[in-house]
Amino acid sequence: MAKQVTTLFIEDNALKLLVGRGRQVEKWASLPLEPGLVKHGLIQDSVQIADKIKELLRLTKVSAKKVAIGLSEPGSLYRIVTLPKLPDAILPEAIKREAERVIPLSLDEVYLIHQVISAKDQETTLFLAAVSRTAVDNAVKAMQLAGLKPYLMDLVPLALCRIIEQPSVIVVSLRSSNFEIAVMSDRVPQVIRSLSLPGEAESLVDKLPTISEELDRTITFYNSSHADKQLDSNTPIFVDGDLVQVPESWPLLVGTLGSQVSPIPAVMQPVADFDASQFTVNIGLVFKENGSDVAGSVINLNALPKALQPEKPKASRVIWPVVAFLAVLLLAFVWMLGNNTAKETKDINSQITAKNNDITQIKNDTKAIKDEVAQLQNQVQPLEDQIMATDAAATSYTNLINSMADNRDIKDNNTRQIWSLVPSGISITSVDVRDSAFIQGVAQNESQIFSYARSLKDSGIYPLVLIQSISLDEEDVEGIIVRTYQFAIIAQ
Repeated sequence: MAKQVTTLFIEDNALKLLVGRGRQVEKWASLPLEPGLVKHGLIQDSVQIADKIKELLRLTKVSAKKVAIGLSEPGSLYRIVTLPKLPDAILPEAIKREAERVIPLSLDEVYLIHQVISAKDQETTLFLAAVSRTAVDNAVKAMQLAGLKPYLMDLVPLALCRIIEQPSVIVVSLRSSNFEIAVMSDRVPQVIRSLSLPGEAESLVDKLPTISEELDRTITFYNSSHADKQLDSNTPIFVDGDLVQVPESWPLLVGTLGSQVSPIPAVMQPVADFDASQFTVNIGLVFKENGSDVAGSVINLNALPKALQPEKPKASRVIWPVVAFLAVLLLAFVWMLGNNTAKETKDINSQITAKNNDITQIKNDTKAIKDEVAQLQNQVQPLEDQIMATDAAATSYTNLINSMADNRDIKDNNTRQIWSLVPSGISITSVDVRDSAFIQGVAQNESQIFSYARSLKDSGIYPLVLIQSISLDEEDVEGIIVRTYQFAIIAQ
């Protein structure tokens, strides 16, 4: 039977509560928030938000204390990484090292969470997410001040991908000044962009060009690294949040891709007066607990760090009552023995006779065991040889790990030097450093691109630097033609 789940999603301008069980909605409500209490997904005043949560719970008469939280955090970063097959004991350190390489943030500022996607004979593929510590801590503090115990946390793009029951889609969500774009292939979010819009972008007309441009950039980036699974007009696009209410804007959003656009489908059973499009993140949280009920994304990691999750009941709380009960029984047994001394004496004599028989049997068993020990001693030497061979294999494995760490340090140093050479006027959008480096960016003119390429070659990092492509983008802004150049550089 499906479990009842109480969910709470904190938006910039509203709190949204939904209680669900499987595909059945039981309660739902939303409460507007004054401007400034939550900004770009970050709670600014935990005390006031806690008061608002208490008010919402009181109005809906929800008494549950355990809640699943939805968080809109535009600063979150997502990566899919592949590591060599490693023992569980050293996997956390390997993940941390890889995160330092692929996450352009200090790991002291984020909570790092991961989920294993696949583990083959020689490699392990992971979904990695980095979430702002401040955003998570402030949300948990508000929940606790409201008397709640958060035990699950999810991020907007992951919650939305979970409830779309198609293996390969594009998701675009806009809420206030935050928007997310996710590309899901084979039920795994392959690329996710979580961004904030400029403060001056107030109307949808102002916001749409930026979102459309980021969508086009995301599709281009995905297609450049997935030649066998390209996004095209057959790839459906699902919109969420503010975009659902303005279908006339969808053609401008899609641009030249030409995909079919529709709102995220309602996977909950129809209920009178319930608008599922306003509670999609909450629905994703419900299915986070009952994940087998949907065929969406397979990513179901808990963004709430273990240190912030409620403590599980300690075993001692269960054991001590049992021990006390047994102690009472023991005392009663002793008292009964004291009142039946004569009978016990007779019983003890009988037991002594039985024990003597047992001793004789034990002596016979001991002789048989000694014979087995003698046989086993003859097998000790082959086992010692196996132990020595295992030690030698372990030493070889340690040397391999150290070699991998040295190679990773070299790649990290190359990445830092590549970024340090970026001149004014150029914006780097992605850097992928492996045996060679693949650099993408945007420049104001072509000369800046050639200058940057020369700087890379002169630095001596790579002996061969090639400009793979340069494309011109022109945009008419209030009668002025703004030109930018997108480029790709390969360094080997």
